[in-house]
Amino acid sequence: MDIKDKLRLTNRSWAGDPCLPEDYPWDALTCNEAPNRRIITLDLSGSGLNGEIPASIANLNELTSLIFQNPSLLRPNASEPTQKKSKKNVFMAVISVSATMVLLFAFAFILIRKRRKINGTKILRMRKRKNSSNSDGARPFTHSEIVKITNDYEKVIGQGGYGTVFYGRLADGREVAVKILSKESRQGVKEFSAEVKLLMRVHHKHLASLIGFSEEDKEKILVYEYMPNGNLYSILSDKRSNSKVLNWEQRIQIALSAAQGLEYLHYGCKPPIVHRDIKTSNILLNEKFEAKLADFGLSRFGPKEGDTHISTTVMGTLGYVDPEYYITNQLNVKSDVYSFGIVLLEIISGQPAIIKEEEAIHIVQWVTPKVVRGDIESVMDPQLQGEYDINSAWKAAEIALACTSQSAMQRPTMSDVICELKGCIELERSHLKRRSSRKESFTSISMESAILFHPSTR
Repeated sequence: MDIKDKLRLTNRSWAGDPCLPEDYPWDALTCNEAPNRRIITLDLSGSGLNGEIPASIANLNELTSLIFQNPSLLRPNASEPTQKKSKKNVFMAVISVSATMVLLFAFAFILIRKRRKINGTKILRMRKRKNSSNSDGARPFTHSEIVKITNDYEKVIGQGGYGTVFYGRLADGREVAVKILSKESRQGVKEFSAEVKLLMRVHHKHLASLIGFSEEDKEKILVYEYMPNGNLYSILSDKRSNSKVLNWEQRIQIALSAAQGLEYLHYGCKPPIVHRDIKTSNILLNEKFEAKLADFGLSRFGPKEGDTHISTTVMGTLGYVDPEYYITNQLNVKSDVYSFGIVLLEIISGQPAIIKEEEAIHIVQWVTPKVVRGDIESVMDPQLQGEYDINSAWKAAEIALACTSQSAMQRPTMSDVICELKGCIELERSHLKRRSSRKESFTSISMESAILFHPSTR
């Protein structure tokens, strides 16, 4: 995308993953057939190149062919009255183009060589991993391998309607989460196959990575990357005094990461993918509390370009299901937007989607009257202890309520949500910066006062 921007390639409709041609309309390039596919040729001939060659071309560290030539520049001008003048133009064009292309190619070659020299060891290591039995690409595991990885199913790290999740470790030392589908799970063979196929095709830093799977002995097993901080629901619902409490900036950053994963599914994939089960328990957190979306067993391809929806059986989790989808059976990406709005309200308030007080109440019904009367403080999670920027909090609540509008047409896109959440983070960071400055000023004044009123002993 940087190359497209720097060279002003307005005639390219690139979007999504360039190495999945069956899903995305990328042209002018080809990828290898390795498990982790990479771009190996880039042909920009006939692109009407403008601007300077971008240094980011050096990031294509598997590139073997780079073509800049523009054949249109070599054709004689049809309006010239004489063949002599045409030949002269061709000759001048060839010299001009050749000189320019030589310089461009030389510059690109130097960048690529430099990059490869710096990362030579890294690239070699990557190639060795690709050829090993424990490659980064999803692969089938035997039942005996699963038993060994989990040390005979020794440590349970999760439990849900889908089954049990066990801790595991691969031969190369990587930690993994091994999810075994329960026979009582509502997610059957069809959903298992859908999740495997989808996760082998889509890749994003905010989507949980599928490492492998097993279908031996009638067992359905998925092997994921391990996320040491568990899921968002567990952290938000843990009200113990000694529990880990996420601060406001962490919470909005988690919401932003989840939103970016959803935006990729909605707009980086063609046709779009609707997750259909966005909820706090399906948002996993790594050691840095960075969020990744998980559990794609209910995911569906959404409406194709030109269509507004697809008709399908309602699936999802109580409290998170889009009411319009529930009534009409019409699914589109805005159904995920509604579910995300519920997640954001949980992040803000620390309350679950269905609040069980004297009687069960939906979180939207619980939050809305408080926001209407201007009482944002009673909405915020008490565990935050008032440590947040009030404007950032208001903005987050307004985003969440916009996402949970009854009508899908009135809900924002995930791209809109990302823009607003970034604004929330900026407000909070400015607040923290001001508070830090005030604290430093107070400390400085206190030290000066101590010197003035408490002179040292002579």
